[in-house]
Amino acid sequence: NEPSCTNSDCHAHPPDKQVLGVLDVTMSMAKVDEAIADGTQSVVISFILAILAVPLLIGAPIWLMVYRPVKQLTLGTKSVASGNLDELIPVSSRDEIGQLAASFNQMVVELRRAKGQLDEWNKTLENRISEKTEELQSAQKQIVNAERMASIGKLAAIVAHEINNPLSGILTYAKLLLKQMRNERGALPKAETATQYLEVIASESARCGEIVKNLLQFA
Repeated sequence: NEPSCTNSDCHAHPPDKQVLGVLDVTMSMAKVDEAIADGTQSVVISFILAILAVPLLIGAPIWLMVYRPVKQLTLGTKSVASGNLDELIPVSSRDEIGQLAASFNQMVVELRRAKGQLDEWNKTLENRISEKTEELQSAQKQIVNAERMASIGKLAAIVAHEINNPLSGILTYAKLLLKQMRNERGALPKAETATQYLEVIASESARCGEIVKNLLQFA
C-alpha cells in the first residue's frame, strides 16, 4: 500500500494499512534439481578429466623434450664406453639438451678420428718393430757366426800350438838321430842314445794322437 496508491481516487484501503494481502505461489523444483544434479555431474566429470589431462599435457612435453633425449644420451654413453664409435645421437632440438647431444656427437667423431690415427700408428709401429726385429735377428746371426768363427780360430790356434810342440820334439830328435848316423858314416848310434831318442819320438807321437782324439770328441 504505497502512498502513490493510497492517494488515488480508486483506492479503498486506509493509508495506515501497509500489507493488503498475501499471495502464495508454489512451483515444482524437480527440473531445477535435475539441472543442478546434471550440472554437478558435468562439473565432477570435467574436473576428473582435467586432473587426468593435466599430467598428460605436462608429461608428454617432458617425455619428448627431456626423458627421450636424456635416455638417448645415456644409451650413447654406454655404447661409447663399450667401444662402439659408429652410432651418433639424433639431434631433434636446439635447446640445452640438443646442444649437449651435438657436443656428444662431436666428441664421438673426434674419438673415432683419434682411434683411427692410433690404429695407423699401431700398424706403423708393428711394421717398424717387425723390421727392427728382423734386423736384430740378422745382426744376432752375424754375431753368432762371428763368434763361431772366432771360436774356431781360437780352437785352431790352440790345436796348432798343442800339436806343434810334440811335432817339434819329434823333428828335433829325428834330426839328432840322422846327424849321429851321418857322423858315424852310416853306422847306428849307440843303443842307449837311440832308445832315448825313439822313446821321446814315440811319446810325442802318442801325444799328437791324443790331441787329435780329444779334438774329434769335442767336435
